[in-house]
Amino acid sequence: MVLIIALDPSGNFTEGNGTTGICFLHGDNSIKVNEIHAGHFDSAEEYWDKHIETLDLASYQIDEDMEVVMEGYRLYGHKSATQVNSTLETPQLIGVIKHWCYVNKVPLKIQFAVEVKNRWKDSVLEKLGVIEIVNTRRKLISSGQWLNNHKTDALRHAMHYQKYGRKKIT
Repeated sequence: MVLIIALDPSGNFTEGNGTTGICFLHGDNSIKVNEIHAGHFDSAEEYWDKHIETLDLASYQIDEDMEVVMEGYRLYGHKSATQVNSTLETPQLIGVIKHWCYVNKVPLKIQFAVEVKNRWKDSVLEKLGVIEIVNTRRKLISSGQWLNNHKTDALRHAMHYQKYGRKKIT
């Protein structure tokens, strides 16, 4: 079995206190979500290190193979003006995670929001029995965890990767 770890990374430590959503999708289809808040750390590097610690911990605790899927970052022309003078912290965090996957020989797939968000809308996740909507809030059915946008986006990436992104083994 394979553990899919999906990340919706936000490296914004100095530029808005980012939050990374994380989804753990096990081979038995059990799902757990978590998040890492930049505001809980004293430096960007300490925040980034928490991502590595989370991946390390997952790799040590499982008897399954592990694959990582992560939302990528593109600077689109229509949004480029908002990034003037930015230190582009999210791409730096993505680089840290990519390097960890490389060093640890963990397969990594980069997906972009445009590939995932329309395919895995709340209505689709609800119809599949993955989430329920309770008073306009999302709840993960398998664990009872409440979801915010970061956790939900990580869930969307995990579901998309499981269905379309993995190499088929014959």
